[in-house]
Order: sequence, then structure tokens, then C-alpha cells
Amino acid sequence: ARSADFAIGEFRLLRRLMSVHGRYSNLRTAELVKYILYKNCCFCAPQLVYAGYSMFSGQSIQHSWIILWYNILFTGLPPLLLANFDCDVPEEVIAAHPEIYSAPDRVAAMGGRAVLLGQLNGLWQGAVITVGTLMAMADFPSDSAAGYAEDGAF
Repeated sequence: ARSADFAIGEFRLLRRLMSVHGRYSNLRTAELVKYILYKNCCFCAPQLVYAGYSMFSGQSIQHSWIILWYNILFTGLPPLLLANFDCDVPEEVIAAHPEIYSAPDRVAAMGGRAVLLGQLNGLWQGAVITVGTLMAMADFPSDSAAGYAEDGAF
């Protein structure tokens, strides 16, 4: 009943594990949470804008396959890249100065202000993309036979 997923043969290795890898893990987790919240806000904003544009008819702006692939690509790929390439401070500096582990930037990385700004940024970008697309599509001739409405809505 007293088992672990890993074992450390020497206690001198524990310092590096906790300071270097612990810091990287905390920062990467904070960035991942902020990214997922941003991604979801950026993905939902077009639905909100389009709901008003289509007079709350219940019509979706995205096809179901776009929703599926959006979540697969934008949820699966960035964490892999972040885990492999994100290092804010070189390992040697962290190992030499373990007090960096509790530095204020690590705490501020997941603060309420950073999360809120990320969500507002996602809502803003999603709304701008949607409004820009709808404005660009308004000049195209409509094709009622193909299923498009007269006002350019899908």
C-alpha cells in the first residue's frame, strides 16, 4: 500500500527534482490552464455574436466537424509544444538558486488578473474574427437555392 510511481535512489537528486522540474511543472500547468480558458472563450465568442446576428434562431456558425477538430488540434498540440520548449529560466540558474521556485512571477502566472485578461482577450478576438467575417461576407451575392439566406447568414 505504500508504493510510489517512481523511486529516488539518492536524496541529493531530490533537490533538482523539486526545484527545477517542480518550477517548470507549475509554470507549465498555469499556462495550460490559462490557454484552455482562452481557447474556450475564443471558441464560444463567435457563437454568441452569431446568435445575435441570426436573431437567436439556434443556428450554429460552425459545422460539427469544425468543433471536433478545433478541440483536438487546439487542445492536443499546444500542450505538447509547451512541455517541450517552455523554459523561462535555465536549469543551471534554478539549481544554483532554489529560492527562484517561490518567485513572485510563478505566483502571478496563475493569478486572477492573468486569467481574466486571457479570457477577455479570447472573447475579444473571437468577436472581432466573427464580425470581420460577417462584414466580409455581406458583400457576396446570396444564393437561396444553395441554402444561404438573403442577408448573407448561413
